[in-house]
Amino acid sequence: MNSRKRVLTALNRGIPDRVPWVEHSVAPEIRAALMGCEPDRADWIEFAQFIGLDAVTYMGLQPMFVASATTSTGASRSAGGGLHSREDWSAWVQTWPDPRSTALYADLERFIVRVRRTDLAVAYVGALAVDLVIQSWGIERFAYLLADEPAFVLEMLDR
Repeated sequence: MNSRKRVLTALNRGIPDRVPWVEHSVAPEIRAALMGCEPDRADWIEFAQFIGLDAVTYMGLQPMFVASATTSTGASRSAGGGLHSREDWSAWVQTWPDPRSTALYADLERFIVRVRRTDLAVAYVGALAVDLVIQSWGIERFAYLLADEPAFVLEMLDR
């Protein structure tokens, strides 16, 4: 059973030959160390094949208004939401890409073409809908908004 079939069998509640191995992501530095190459050469699809993953994830639309911090190892991580007011929200919404634009999906299309040359399954990972809103405000601010301004939260989610 190849990787793609293994993942699809499990998702369809079948019994695959073994449990599919899927990782959400692996830091480029770790991929590089395991593959014995420089971080900028540690390709995600090649890495998945190298260690025997059954699927790769495509990191799509990510929160566009999230503060970031650098860890002691130099890795980047989320440091909370960057929105603080309705004005921030209104200004930010104006910068959103048009979801009907084919350019928005060009990288995903290229990724899928590459994955199709393998027997790997592919999954899309991105911040959409509620996840995008929560991460952009930060969980604590979003919790207060949910309690204090539920109509505004609904307005954001409808957008």
